[in-house]
Amino acid sequence: DHLLLVNKDSLKGFFENRRLHDNVTSFYASFDKETYSYNFGNIAAMINYYKRQKKEAFDLTYYLV
Repeated sequence: DHLLLVNKDSLKGFFENRRLHDNVTSFYASFDKETYSYNFGNIAAMINYYKRQKKEAFDLTYYLV
């Protein structure tokens, strides 16, 4: 009923270090049975975070867990 979306560069150590979703490098969502979808909320914070961190073009690769 739930999904965790974790950025590729944050996956290593995510579970070992017992990290929680931060809505920047990882997102948590519940399944909506009415719309048959997951809502990860506003991803603007994630885009702004990586835009500040990276000076050149970047690839955002996320894994569904």
